[in-house]
Amino acid sequence: MNRMDYGQSVVTIRVLEKRLLTRNRLERMIEAQTPEEVLKLLGETEYSQDMADIHGSQDYETILKRETERVFSIVRSMVKNTAIVDILSLKYDYHNLKVLLKSKITGKDFSNLLMQAGTIDAGKFKTKFELQSHDLPQEILDAINEVQKDFEENHNPQRIDIIVDKHYFKNLARLAKEIDVKVITDYVEGLIDFQNMITLLRVQKQNRDAKFLETVIFDGGTISRNKIVESINDNIDTILNKFKKEKLGIYLAKGLETFNETKRLSELEKISDNYLMELNKESKYVVFGPEPLFTYLVAKEREINAVRMIMVSKINNIGSDKIRERLRETYA
Repeated sequence: MNRMDYGQSVVTIRVLEKRLLTRNRLERMIEAQTPEEVLKLLGETEYSQDMADIHGSQDYETILKRETERVFSIVRSMVKNTAIVDILSLKYDYHNLKVLLKSKITGKDFSNLLMQAGTIDAGKFKTKFELQSHDLPQEILDAINEVQKDFEENHNPQRIDIIVDKHYFKNLARLAKEIDVKVITDYVEGLIDFQNMITLLRVQKQNRDAKFLETVIFDGGTISRNKIVESINDNIDTILNKFKKEKLGIYLAKGLETFNETKRLSELEKISDNYLMELNKESKYVVFGPEPLFTYLVAKEREINAVRMIMVSKINNIGSDKIRERLRETYA
């Protein structure tokens, strides 16, 4: 990788960063009395270009979908090595795969849920999937084959997400290793570690056994799968002591303590998201290299999720204080 290749792209990214929603603007949205007021505030930002045919706040998801697709397209057009974008685009490929598999199994058309932000064009993906074409990445074909085989044996559509997620995280870890940029490696490892720890606690709450836990824990993190699976019958204090010396130990300890008090996994999920955002703060000081492009996309996705949470909360009459409590740290 030649860091100098990213010089002009970083300049463009710095311009785009200035358009990210600031905490003050998000605060104005939080204080808005109605979803329509939030929509009006959103129309004063770069989201306005996604809103030409929007008729009301009920169409907020269309706006956010368009904005996601727009920014990924912009950043992808800046780089020769698209792997920097692919590492974040990949989840949309696997989202689309879930949509297509569920459409096939249920006989219903869920095409409106397809995202045009993946590494594979959504329309071409749909056509090739329906034609059972082998002209798809081998990693995608492997996931399709495993899901179809599993469904023939178990007839359980709920297992689609489990199997597809396993293939996604495997592919994600592979791609991060190939890119070999520290912030991306740390991000992917942290994402997988937190996902696995949250899964451990969720499986415990469901009173499922170690055999089931083993099927929903992913490779690619810094914490051993076996160590997590062997913790299935441990209480929170034991888990906390067992994992406090891990790379994410400080954050896990804080999250586990909060979970022990509230019994809400959402608190641990918030700490996970804040940790992943914090990893990217150093990219502000990179002049040549791929880090600012990766971080901008992470920041934009975080912003879109914040807008989504505010809109959903306003539609459901959730108070401003509760929204602030749930809001994750942002980059801007």
